[in-house]
Amino acid sequence: MDLNGEYSDKIAGRSEVPVKLIYFLGNMNDNRLLLKWNVSDNESANLFEVEKSYDGKDFFTGGLIFSSEKNGNETYFFPQLLKDQEKIFYRLKIIDKNQKVKYSKVLSFQPIPIAEKNSLASLKML
Repeated sequence: MDLNGEYSDKIAGRSEVPVKLIYFLGNMNDNRLLLKWNVSDNESANLFEVEKSYDGKDFFTGGLIFSSEKNGNETYFFPQLLKDQEKIFYRLKIIDKNQKVKYSKVLSFQPIPIAEKNSLASLKML
């Protein structure tokens, strides 16, 4: 991990990925999550793999987003419905056209259990 909290693949002399991640964030409304990220040098990107984890260590593929053909900056979205009640972690695996890899920072979200939502709704009505 570097000083910016980003993971990069520097194994076996691989050089830095030309695609630059400007931001990676998420917004949760009820149990609907929207991940959003913006990159520069988009023309160098091949694929964005959205990875998920339940412990923040062991990640698995949650979805794939292929890059657009747009030059310059581009914004991408990945919607998710969180069915689980446990904390969940997300990160981006950025793969450029030369198959070089870079990882984003890790984001975490804690869905609100349905029973708590109903209690909160009842309190608001009083």
